[in-house]
Amino acid sequence: MPLPAMAYDVIRLTSVLGMPPSFLAIFASIVIVLALFNLVDAVIIDWLILVVLWPGLGVLPGTEGMAGYKDARRWIKNLLMGFVLAPLAGVLVACVVFILR
Repeated sequence: MPLPAMAYDVIRLTSVLGMPPSFLAIFASIVIVLALFNLVDAVIIDWLILVVLWPGLGVLPGTEGMAGYKDARRWIKNLLMGFVLAPLAGVLVACVVFILR
C-alpha cells in the first residue's frame, strides 16, 4: 500500500488549504491516490512489464507455461477489485486522520 504517498497527500492537503482539511477532502484525495496507484500497478507493472516486455520476470520456477500468467480476466478482476476497495480504504484513512488530529 502506498503509505508514504497517503501521508504526504494529507500533509500537502493541509498546507495547500491553509487549514485542517475536512473529512470529505481527505477521503477524496486518498481515494484518488489509491486509484492512481492501482491503475499504475495494473497497467505498467502487471500488464506492460510482466506480460508484454519481460514475461519471464514474474514466473516462479517450475510453473513455466501455466495458463494463469496470460489470463487477462484475472488482471482485470484485480484492477476492478482495487477500484472497489479504494473508497473503503479512503474512509478508513480519513477516520484515522480525524482520530489522530
